[in-house]
Order: sequence, then C-alpha cells, then structure tokens
Amino acid sequence: MENKQVYSQVPAKVSPWTSFKTFMLKPIVVELTPHQKKIFQEVRDFFNQEVVCEHGEVFLRKAQPDEAELKVSL
Repeated sequence: MENKQVYSQVPAKVSPWTSFKTFMLKPIVVELTPHQKKIFQEVRDFFNQEVVCEHGEVFLRKAQPDEAELKVSL
C-alpha cells in the first residue's frame, strides 16, 4: 500500500501536445456591445431572407422574426 502513496505524490509529466491542446481548445467568450449586437442581427436577418419568384419577378421576403438571443461563436 505504501507504493500507491509514493506514486500519487509524483508529479505527472505534461507533454507538449497536451499543453498545446489545452491552450488551443479553451473556450472563447466574446462580449458584444449593443451596437455590435444590432449589426450582427441585421446581417443575420439579411442572410436569412427568403427568395421568392412571383410572376417572373424576384422578391426578398424577410423570414419570420426570431426572438432567440443572438449568439456568436468563433
């Protein structure tokens, strides 16, 4: 039983790959100002428009308003 205690006190060697993964894969949190949120919402609304072709004419119709909070991930 004494061997288990001795090995539990020995620090583990951290490989360079583990250090790299820990550094690169940590979560990124981005806080947006109200102006930035507005701009992101306008861009999102623009790209989520429906393209409608009626009587040979093409229209852009806004999608139904989505009240979900805008989330940005990098």
